[in-house]
Amino acid sequence: ITPAGRVIDNGNGNISHSEGQGYGMLLASLNNDRETFDSLARWTAETLRRDDMALHAWKYDPRDAVAVADRNNATDGDILIAWALARAAKAWKQPDYARQSAEIRSAIRSRLVVERAGHLVLLPGLQGFSDARRTVINPSYYIWSALDAFAALDGEAVWTPVSDDGVKLL
Repeated sequence: ITPAGRVIDNGNGNISHSEGQGYGMLLASLNNDRETFDSLARWTAETLRRDDMALHAWKYDPRDAVAVADRNNATDGDILIAWALARAAKAWKQPDYARQSAEIRSAIRSRLVVERAGHLVLLPGLQGFSDARRTVINPSYYIWSALDAFAALDGEAVWTPVSDDGVKLL
């Protein structure tokens, strides 16, 4: 983690991912490391957060002329970021973190949860995973503990069907 709050994937060309940022934020919150959490949250919001919705671009590559060239999200990254923000909001009584988490959860629920064949499924990202012929699901993007935390925050009617249908898919 750089002092600016960027989690570097040094095994992959020193890029950063929304998933890595989310895991870093989650681990910082679990370890009560407010300074690291704040730097991670700031860099993530300033660098990866999309302008048009409360989701995050999935990749930052410092080698590219435009470091965030692909604005598509990765749902697991957004789930981790929202969960970490919710934990930090509660632990450190930070209403801005609670607001950011709620905005991300709402964007996930409204844009990335879709009904297919009578089941609610979680798309891996906004673009490239669903068309008229098929829908691609990545079971590893179902972060069960986060979805349980979201249900506690937003109500079971909102998130429990997503979790239950994810379990059925597995």
